[in-house]
Amino acid sequence: MAHTFLTTTYATLFFFSSVLSHPVALAHFAKGLQNNILASNLSKGEARIIVKQVADTLTLEYTTHHWNLLGFEHHPQTAAEQTRLQAALNLLEQPHILWIFNTQADCHAHTFSIQSGLLLTLNQGMAHKGTDTSTQQDKHFSSRYLFKCTKPEALQEMDILIFDHFPITKKVDLQLYLNTLHSRQKITAQQRPIPLTTLP
Repeated sequence: MAHTFLTTTYATLFFFSSVLSHPVALAHFAKGLQNNILASNLSKGEARIIVKQVADTLTLEYTTHHWNLLGFEHHPQTAAEQTRLQAALNLLEQPHILWIFNTQADCHAHTFSIQSGLLLTLNQGMAHKGTDTSTQQDKHFSSRYLFKCTKPEALQEMDILIFDHFPITKKVDLQLYLNTLHSRQKITAQQRPIPLTTLP
């Protein structure tokens, strides 16, 4: 658990230092904050993914309802719910099995950060049954991943594997801010992989 905390803290600090050193990235980051504020608009079964490109760097922001990952939205009250939360976090910490870009671009995840009101539960133990104190802000997971691409000009498509790992998710609000494409689309599992050069 200490390793996860240190990794996540380091990833968050690295992300902020990278963003603040680049004015375009800073503008994109501000837009991302605005979208996170609107996360409460997401319904069960819906998620939001924002992909931004600055030179050879891709930033992927993922926001989803707790229900989509866990099948519940309260703080874990049983050992089984605690285990389910830990399993979901383990998956979120493995970007290479959640988001896949075409091999020609040679993109690899370098850092990540995860935010959720439920993270406190892992440090403090299970909530007492019937005393859930979740707020509206606690209802969502937000994670951010930084990818470096050896050949960013070769980016052509990406696959979104959260549909496979978290099948409660039925629809994704996908926003792309790339060198070759700016778009916003509603994506379902049947529409994969996603082209990154032209609108589907």
